[in-house]
Amino acid sequence: MQTDIHRASRLAQAIIRVRLGLATEAEREFLVDWLDESEQHRQTYKRIVRGVAIREQLQAEEQTERHTDYVRLRRDIVRRLLRRRRRLHLWVWTSVAAAACVCGVLFWFAPEAEETAPVAEVEVVARPLDAKVKLTLPSGEQVALDKTGDTGLDLGNAVAKDGRLVYKAGGEAVAEEQWSRVETGVGGDYCLQLSDGTRVWLNATSRLDYPVNFLRRERMVRLVGEAYFEVAKDASRPFIVEANGVRTRVLGTSFNIQAYDDESDVRTALVTGRVQVSLPGGTKAVDLTPGREAVWVKGSSGLSVHAVDVAKVTAWRSGQFLFDNESLEVVTRMLSRWYGVQFVHDGDKHGQHTFSGRLSKDWPLERTLEMVTLAGGPRFSREGDVVHVME
Repeated sequence: MQTDIHRASRLAQAIIRVRLGLATEAEREFLVDWLDESEQHRQTYKRIVRGVAIREQLQAEEQTERHTDYVRLRRDIVRRLLRRRRRLHLWVWTSVAAAACVCGVLFWFAPEAEETAPVAEVEVVARPLDAKVKLTLPSGEQVALDKTGDTGLDLGNAVAKDGRLVYKAGGEAVAEEQWSRVETGVGGDYCLQLSDGTRVWLNATSRLDYPVNFLRRERMVRLVGEAYFEVAKDASRPFIVEANGVRTRVLGTSFNIQAYDDESDVRTALVTGRVQVSLPGGTKAVDLTPGREAVWVKGSSGLSVHAVDVAKVTAWRSGQFLFDNESLEVVTRMLSRWYGVQFVHDGDKHGQHTFSGRLSKDWPLERTLEMVTLAGGPRFSREGDVVHVME
């Protein structure tokens, strides 16, 4: 129990500091790793940051220039983190007592039973699915990954459970690679682990095509949109990401690629390790070191490399948007992908606003737009799925 309290205290500290923009890289990674463990953790995090008392206290912290003592806030978050575990313990011990009275047994099922419980057989459909996250199998059939529930789905060579799709190594021998696809819709994100152990986090409105099993001398995947990769090391088989005309080659490292169709450039930012980025046609490749980003402006003949704040680039993984002097067009495109609205500019000053700041992906759209306006941006008026930008 003491271990649980210690971990909850670390998580509470990380949550507060991430929300205030004060977190170290270690704190940010600790929180992200915890979020990646299960969908239950993601839902718990959302309940914490959406809670009225927590939200108001965090706002008070920001308004007092972050000098307020937040010991009480951390204690409240720790209680919320431990609440579900305590309920689980109470249920287990109540069940033990009841079983002992009725049956006279001296033991109860092991806690690990939940981990080894069989998952449901998957039901696939041939018609296109209306789902926030969907998987297209090599046969063309589709599965709604955001509707798997707690029991999960057994796909034979993979299991979808707790907001994650995990492929098994090896599997049935096949003569050639069979490809699958995971797509995220508006407001959706998802994590999958490929058969080689590589983990991929997809941002909203993104698509990843990948082999169910890697059979070639190069492990190749194709990306449209944005994704964060943690590549499993394999010195004999480089990992290749093809994203909107940019090719990123790596043996084992972590990096972020943004390659949306509606953006004017493709960006590869290196977090750890080393990658090589190139363009088709034999142009000179560039090597990246951590904290550097390769940018290709679509239609140009070369890549540019410059320093980048990787915390800003990967903030979407911990539920935030971080902007640093970004144009209004960039801001609204990112918000469109998450909230599913279309921005229409009604004034003549289109493109003259820039925005710097931190926004939460958990906020309702109205609050997000209000924060942009308060930061010196234009006013907004929403009509259904259309947001008017009024200069």
